[in-house]
Amino acid sequence: DGTAKETLDRIALQFLPRKDKLEQQVKDLVQKAPLQGLISISIQDEGGRTVATVGSVEDDLEGRVIHQLSQNLGFEGQFLYWVLDRAISRHKLGTPEFVNHLYLSLAYDPERRTLIERGIKAHIQGDYVTSCCILVPELEAALRRLLHLAGGSIYRPNRSGGIRERTLEEIMRDPIIEKMLGVNVITYFRALLTDQRGWNVRNNVCHGLLNPNSFGVAVSNRLVHCLLLLSLIRKKDPDDRG
Repeated sequence: DGTAKETLDRIALQFLPRKDKLEQQVKDLVQKAPLQGLISISIQDEGGRTVATVGSVEDDLEGRVIHQLSQNLGFEGQFLYWVLDRAISRHKLGTPEFVNHLYLSLAYDPERRTLIERGIKAHIQGDYVTSCCILVPELEAALRRLLHLAGGSIYRPNRSGGIRERTLEEIMRDPIIEKMLGVNVITYFRALLTDQRGWNVRNNVCHGLLNPNSFGVAVSNRLVHCLLLLSLIRKKDPDDRG
């Protein structure tokens, strides 16, 4: 219901996981199965190699939250698919309209608009390999731009006596970005993009570790959802007294 803007804004907020609810979910599960809360969880890659370990609930609540969040993303993926698909069809959102909505935000560099358009077009057309490969670095670019606009440093010294761009994980741990986005968004983005206890999409895509069969609608939908979340960061209307 409502305008396309209202619909997309609601989708962004509705599918944002809440860290406090995740913590409570983890604790509730331990109450039902105490032994599971004591046993460490081994996270393995497709080759069976251990890439991360999640400790007990008592010793590693953060790790348990990330692991639970990554599972929830899979469970909720079908609902996000249905809602995004319905929003696009109901409001007749083509690539220009969808990207216009994203560019209500300060997060997106006008010079990168062509790339974002190609990523969104690929997503709408079901070309998820292309959308994933484009939208992952565009999310990183948007977060880097936000940090720069807020006066933070997007560089750090390198070992060659010069500077290099800070990694996505470093950007998300910057106090400026943490304050701007809040704990819920940061936890979500880390679980989805950079944490080996979660989906780790950014690192798997950019380092050539994601199996071709994994470039699917579930990952692409989540990347689009992240873009919608960042689209909520807008310049305040001087007439808005809220």
